Amino acid sequence: MEQATTALSHLNQYGAVGTIAAALLILVIVLFKSFVDNALKSNGELQKQNFEMQQKNLEALNGIRADLTALKTELSTDIRELDHTVANMFNELSSVTGGSRGYAVGRPTLPKRG
Repeated sequence: MEQATTALSHLNQYGAVGTIAAALLILVIVLFKSFVDNALKSNGELQKQNFEMQQKNLEALNGIRADLTALKTELSTDIRELDHTVANMFNELSSVTGGSRGYAVGRPTLPKRG
């Protein structure tokens, strides 16, 4: 107890003003520490939320990639089927017109009798 009394004895020379100033200084330090702790806690929560949002964004982008890959596969299949359909139509047209030259030249004409 004597040590505490001697540690605070130098404040006796300042009187009540010194005691109030010391109490205010301690209060400011406690408030500042509380503010810093609160800011660090808030920053940690924001980092956690940011990580979760980034994870959800990556999952959404992965879903979009999968859908685009499926769409690409479907379009490739449709293009192949269209190529086969056009080739079959051309072959049928060629057989009706007598081959590709018959199609290009047109129908044979009969000579005029006269």
